Amino acid sequence: MNRNLSNIDVKRMNRNKIFRYINSQDGVSKPDVAKALDISTPTVLQNVKELLNEGYLKESQLEAEKL
Repeated sequence: MNRNLSNIDVKRMNRNKIFRYINSQDGVSKPDVAKALDISTPTVLQNVKELLNEGYLKESQLEAEKL
């Protein structure tokens, strides 16, 4: 990977990976996204929240997580 990437570039890449992965699945949990993409759970949670708020994702695309 290019070592000249800025934090903004890394955030954008993570967001795109998360969005694409969720859209390729028939329902997936946030912890499963984190594990599949080897991205921290807090990063996934923040990105999913933003994608939901911006209308790019729907709750129906995510599986309800058991507490």
